[in-house]
Amino acid sequence: MTAISSLSTGIYASSVVHTTTEQLGSWFQTIGCIGNERTAMIHLYIQDFIGGPNQTVYEVARASITSTSPTSFGLVEVFDDLMTAGPDLNSEKVGRFQGFYAVSDLNTTAYTISINYYFTSGPGRMNGSTISVFGREPIYAQQRELAVIGGTGMFRFASGYNILSTFAFVVQNEYIILNSTIYVTYKDESTPCI
Repeated sequence: MTAISSLSTGIYASSVVHTTTEQLGSWFQTIGCIGNERTAMIHLYIQDFIGGPNQTVYEVARASITSTSPTSFGLVEVFDDLMTAGPDLNSEKVGRFQGFYAVSDLNTTAYTISINYYFTSGPGRMNGSTISVFGREPIYAQQRELAVIGGTGMFRFASGYNILSTFAFVVQNEYIILNSTIYVTYKDESTPCI
């Protein structure tokens, strides 16, 4: 991918007391476990096609002000992007990054965004599970922090936070690669910690 220009690669992490470590490939790590509560770090890449023949982002609505607004205020779009374990489009497929956003700031380009991380692979009950994320995303910020507000399947009672950053942007293909790290705490009744 020689046409990719790297925009940002930094990610910050919170300090977590490590009581156990379980790793699945390079993208899923259990970093804490007390009783039936686990904390995991999930590091993924989002393959976001904003145009072209493989487009995964579509406009569904716009306000009367959208066309003349410097921030595209009032624009609403939906997305269904591939999630992969590495930045390369052909790396291990992990699931789908699905949701919608609305440009909701008159002065800065910032979204109110709702995301479902839908997993199609992973350990145990992870296949078919979701992590739901919501928040304000100022898209030109180097790092954007969103709240984990819930989950299903393996991630019932999920809470935590999600850091998004732009890994690369291929202008001629209208293609963005997002770097996503989720720190999530959830209850796992099936295997209590020791």
